[in-house]
Amino acid sequence: MKLLKRILVWTTLILMISFIFLPSVSLAATDPTMSFDFEFSAKGEKTVTAEVGELIDFQLELKRTDEGKAGHYTLYSMQDELILDSRYFAFIEGSQEVAAAFDFGIRFLEDGIRQRITVSRVVMGPSGARVPDELVLLSFQLKALTAIKDEPVISRNYKVNTRSGDTYISTGNDVIVTIKGPGPTHYAVIFEGGDETAWGMAPSVGGKAEGDQFTLPDNTFQREGYTFRGWHDGSRTYEAGDRYTMPGRMVVFTAQWEEKPPLTSPSGGVTRPSQSVPEQEPATTSPSTPQGNQTLTSSNEGNPSVNAGFGLIIDRKVKEERGITIAEVDEGVHLRGDNLKGLTFQVVKDGRKAQMELDTEEKEVLIKEMPDGSFEAWIDKDGDGIFDTPIARVAIGGMSAIWWLAVGLVVLLAAGFLIVFFARQRRERFS
Repeated sequence: MKLLKRILVWTTLILMISFIFLPSVSLAATDPTMSFDFEFSAKGEKTVTAEVGELIDFQLELKRTDEGKAGHYTLYSMQDELILDSRYFAFIEGSQEVAAAFDFGIRFLEDGIRQRITVSRVVMGPSGARVPDELVLLSFQLKALTAIKDEPVISRNYKVNTRSGDTYISTGNDVIVTIKGPGPTHYAVIFEGGDETAWGMAPSVGGKAEGDQFTLPDNTFQREGYTFRGWHDGSRTYEAGDRYTMPGRMVVFTAQWEEKPPLTSPSGGVTRPSQSVPEQEPATTSPSTPQGNQTLTSSNEGNPSVNAGFGLIIDRKVKEERGITIAEVDEGVHLRGDNLKGLTFQVVKDGRKAQMELDTEEKEVLIKEMPDGSFEAWIDKDGDGIFDTPIARVAIGGMSAIWWLAVGLVVLLAAGFLIVFFARQRRERFS
């Protein structure tokens, strides 16, 4: 019995020490001590003047700006978008120089006028990639096509994802360009959503000369629970379809919103304009997913979905307050909600869990499992139905080690009983 007690004591000590050194589950949280900045510039400046036909040199540099930086950081994913109006700028093919291992792309937007330049990187390995504190990601040239004043080349949708699951939104900057040349000067016309919760691609009418009249476009922004009421130019509000006379300056139109009245339920109660799926109702087809994909109600949240093989756990109260729905699609699990910014939930697979936090203004996110076993959240920034931009990443860890410890504990206990058994047999044989 003394030997058995010793075995149990040592087994307990080994188990306690092992738990101290267990790898922890990666958490999706923003570290406030780390910050980054996409330094976007033309000829080294934020404002630049060029003549018609002149080539303008642009540069995009990623800088780590927090204090006490250690000389490098570990990168898992990174993205930035540069948007230009092709009526006033022409991209010089082959002028781009891109940092090694980074991806470059350029294509027209749906309006056929603006162009999007993208530079990004996704590191599939679990250890990420070492990146210096300052790195020139992209340099390229644009040609000035016609006279324009204060036309911005916009840098936005910029993110840096460093340690597994930690996403940082950088500050980013735009470059304002003035082109001089023959003919009338055109001034930029810009449309903005008017609220940080509004999302969507802004409409475009191009630059206008002083005195030009044009029709204000339809609203292309969306804001959950609100109705669009017009465009405000800084002095008054106009309706979409109104005629507007261009002044001799750049004009920024800001979308104006009115909150929708609450909906009345058949029982007389008030409901939210956008509701999550009731707890006890059977799964129904989600309107935001392809036909045939079913919304996962909270009764089976946390269980592996049919296609994805993993599940999500979201606090019921948060789910109801934010109008969140969960649906499985071929690529993974689809989340949609009134407000996903700061949403925290758990990704569950094979009894193991990892916490993920979203930091996005988008209303829809796709969670999918990556080849290395980690999980990433992706958004569809350009509204083309393709979730092609990662915003968060977590790796499930720690639980597998617990299983190994459990197995080890069973082995140690079995060995202890065998030792005691054979010791007794030996004493009985020689007694």
